[in-house]
Amino acid sequence: GGAFAANATAEVSFPVPFAEDVKGLRMSAFVDGGNVFEKFDDFDANELRYSAGLGVTWMSPLGPFTISYAKPLNEKDGDKVQEFQFSIGASF
Repeated sequence: GGAFAANATAEVSFPVPFAEDVKGLRMSAFVDGGNVFEKFDDFDANELRYSAGLGVTWMSPLGPFTISYAKPLNEKDGDKVQEFQFSIGASF
């Protein structure tokens, strides 16, 4: 944890190949970057981590259901890596 977080995301969404007729189903390619620092003065751009991946989102009756897979681009020793993630519903 920390008191200052720096985060950025770039994402491109497109229809799922071979499933363009499935309503509410989209794919995305993304690049994420960021890190958490104890305080604002501790920010160091060399400590930012980056990852790139693919995701699939289905607009279900319960809200968006997203599955994503990403690989770190600049992993360092001691980092906790999560390559697979999923979420249900919108984030606020």
